[in-house]
Amino acid sequence: ATGQVLTVGLPSSITTDLVGNVTGNLTGDVTGNTNGIHTGNVVGNVTGDLTGDTNGLHTGNVVGDVTGNITGNVVGNITGDVTGDVTGDLTGNVTGNVIGNTTGLHTGNVIGNVTGDLTGDVVGDLTGNVTGNVVGNITGNLVGDVTGDVTGNLTGNVVGDLTGNTNGLHTGNVVGNVTGNVTGNTTGLHTGNVVGNVTGDLSGDVTGNVTGNVVGDLTGNVTGNVVGNVTGDLT
Repeated sequence: ATGQVLTVGLPSSITTDLVGNVTGNLTGDVTGNTNGIHTGNVVGNVTGDLTGDTNGLHTGNVVGDVTGNITGNVVGNITGDVTGDVTGDLTGNVTGNVIGNTTGLHTGNVIGNVTGDLTGDVVGDLTGNVTGNVVGNITGNLVGDVTGDVTGNLTGNVVGDLTGNTNGLHTGNVVGNVTGNVTGNTTGLHTGNVVGNVTGDLSGDVTGNVTGNVVGDLTGNVTGNVVGNVTGDLT
């Protein structure tokens, strides 16, 4: 189906490439590539690459790369890379890289790298590197490096380095280095170094050096050097 604008209102399936804009709702599957803007809702699966912006609700899965911005919600899995900003909620898993900012709720897992800011909660695992700021809570495990600041709670384990400042609660273990300030309580095991100030309680063990001041209680064992002041109880 080729053309400048395609207005779809009836249930249908498209088994070829779609070159043009879709300004209505599409109820059916698209098994080819789409090379235009989706303004309406897509109730069905998109199996192919999506080159263009999509501003509606995706109820099905997107199996392919998305080169453009996603402004609506996606209730389904995205298997592919997203090169653009994601403004809506993602209810399924994202298996691929996100090259851009994502500002909605992630209910599933994010398996891939996020090159940009992640503003929203991730209810699931984040397996990949984040080159940008994380403004939200991560309920699952974070397997990868974070190069920016984390403003939110980390409930799962962190397997990687945190290069920026963290401004929330660390409930899980941190297997890696924390290079930055920690503003909040941390209750898990730190296998790497903490290079920065800790404003809060440090209730777990640190297998590494703490280079900075701790304003709070230090309850666990430090198998390295503490280079800084501890304002609180050292148990």
